[in-house]
Amino acid sequence: MKKIIGLIWGFSLLGHSVYANTTIELNGRAYSAPWKKDEKGQIFVQDHWVRRHLGATFLSSDRPDRQRYQWYGSPAFASAVLESTSRLLQIDAFKQDWRTETSGNTLKIFTPDTAMTEMRRNSTVTGERITLALSRPTPWQQTLSGNQLTITVDAIGIPPNLDKLTQPTDRIPSLKLQSKGKELTLALQFNPQLIPQVRTLSNPPRLVIDLEEGYLPPAQKISWQPGITWREEWVSLKDKRFQLYALEINPQVKGIGFKPLWANAGMTGNASLATIATNAKAVAAINGGFFNRDRQLPVGPLKRDGVWYAGAVFKRGAFAWNDRGEFVFDRLDYSETITTGNGEKIKLTNLNSGFVQQGIARYLPSWGEYTNLTDNETIVAIQNNQVMQSATAGESLTQKFPIPKDGYLLVARQVADISKLLPLQTNVKGEVVVRPQAFNQLPHLLGAGPLLIKDGKPVTDALKEGFSKTFSSQSAPRSVVAKLKGGNLSLMTIYGSPTLEQTTKILQQLGAIDALNLDGGGSSGLWLGGATLDRQGETRSIHNALGVFIESSSAKADF
Repeated sequence: MKKIIGLIWGFSLLGHSVYANTTIELNGRAYSAPWKKDEKGQIFVQDHWVRRHLGATFLSSDRPDRQRYQWYGSPAFASAVLESTSRLLQIDAFKQDWRTETSGNTLKIFTPDTAMTEMRRNSTVTGERITLALSRPTPWQQTLSGNQLTITVDAIGIPPNLDKLTQPTDRIPSLKLQSKGKELTLALQFNPQLIPQVRTLSNPPRLVIDLEEGYLPPAQKISWQPGITWREEWVSLKDKRFQLYALEINPQVKGIGFKPLWANAGMTGNASLATIATNAKAVAAINGGFFNRDRQLPVGPLKRDGVWYAGAVFKRGAFAWNDRGEFVFDRLDYSETITTGNGEKIKLTNLNSGFVQQGIARYLPSWGEYTNLTDNETIVAIQNNQVMQSATAGESLTQKFPIPKDGYLLVARQVADISKLLPLQTNVKGEVVVRPQAFNQLPHLLGAGPLLIKDGKPVTDALKEGFSKTFSSQSAPRSVVAKLKGGNLSLMTIYGSPTLEQTTKILQQLGAIDALNLDGGGSSGLWLGGATLDRQGETRSIHNALGVFIESSSAKADF
C-alpha cells in the first residue's frame, strides 16, 4: 500500500513537514506564500508567486529541478526544489539590487524606486501594442477577467500626453492609467476577438502588451516534478479558440497516487478546491463530480479504498483506478436491494446521496449525522442486519438522526406502509450490484458525466445519461479527466465555453482515448503546488475533487 504524504480524511501521516515560512511582503504588500532560506543564505519562494507577483514569464522546461523563465532579458534558469507540496524557486537572479529581510515567518522584499520613462501606443493591421519603458527592471502583476486586463507595475510616472494615449478605439474601448504611491495601474478593456500577451524586454527595460487578432500564444510544457507535467496552451476548432490548462501525469512513476477528496469528514459540506487540496496535503487537484450546492451534498458516486461513500443515481460516466496506474472509464450502473426475512425484496433509490426522490434511500455512518432532507420522512435504523428503530420526521431539515456505527439508516420518502414492509426486529440482507464488473474490482471511483470518449471513440450522449437538453447543448467552462495514448492521465480545464461536442473534439485532437466530463462552469478549477492555475482569486465552493499525491519516502503510516 502506498504511503501518501499529508493529513487526509482524518488520518495524520508522518513524514510531512508543514511550512514554517508562509508570508512574503513585496514593497509593503503582504502575500500568503511559502519560502525558505537555506544554509548558504539563498532564498527560495513558491514558483507561482514568482510568476504572478514578480512577473516572470515561465517557459517550457524539461527538468523539474530548474525552471526556465524570461524577465527583462534573455531566457534564464532558476533552481527549483520541492518543499512539502509546493515547488520553490531560487530568486537570487531577480534580487541583485533588492533589499531583503526576514522577520519570523515573513520574507520582506524591497525593490529600488523605478520610473516609467515613456508610454507608447501603436496600431498594426491585426492588433494593438502598448509599451511602458522603465528605468530599471521591476515587479509587475496582471489580472485578466474576460476582456478586462489590469497591469500593476511597481513604478511611478504619468506621461504628459496621457489623454492622447488613452483615447478609446474599436479594439480598446477603454484604457486608463493611474498612479498611487509607487504603483502604476493600467486598466484596459479590449475587443473579445483579441488575445493579450504581456512580456518584458531589455535595453531599455520595458513592459510590452500585445493584443492580436488570431494570435495563439505558444504552448507551455513544464516538467514540474518527475511524472507531473504542467501544460498551458490554446487550441482552435474552426473559428473558435479555447484555452487549456492541464496536468499530464505518468501513473507509472514511483510514488504518484490519486485519491478522491471531499470537504469534510462526513459527506456534508463544501469548500474551495484550494482548501480541499491544502487540507489533504495534495500536490495537485481538479474539481470532481456534481453536488447539491444549497445543501452541500454529493449527487454522484464516490468510492475510496474499496469503500463506497456515495452511490450513483443515474447510469452516468465514471472513472475508476487502482494504485498500479490502471484506469477504467465507462458508464456506471449501481443498484442496491434489501431482502427481508420473509423473502420480500425492496429496491433502494440511492446510497449516501443528496439527490432526493420517491422511494427508500440508504445512509451509512460515513454520511455523518443524518438530517431529514424532505418533509415527513420515515427513518428506519438497521443495526446488525436487523430493524431496531423507526421514527417519522416532520418538516425538512429540522431533525437529526444518528446512524448506527454497525449499521445504516433507511430513509423512506413518500412510501406508504413502510412499517409493514420493515416492522421492528425484522432481519434484512443487503445486496449491491455494480456494472461493469471492473468498477467493483478497482478501489477508487469518481463519477460525473457524461462519458465523452471510450476506447478512442466519441460516445458523448448526455440525454442517455439523464442530463437535460439544456445541459446537453450549453456552452460552459469544462473540467475533464482523460487517459492519453501511452497511458498518462490528464487533468484538464478548458475555457472559452465549449459545448460537450466541442470538448470531445478538443480531447480527440489532444490524443485522448478515454475521457470523462466533470462538474464544470463556476466549479471548474485546476490546482497545483499551492495555487489555482486557471483562476485568480477565490473559486466557487465545491463538494469533492480528485487529488494527486507524491509518496513520502519517510512516511510511516499506511492507509
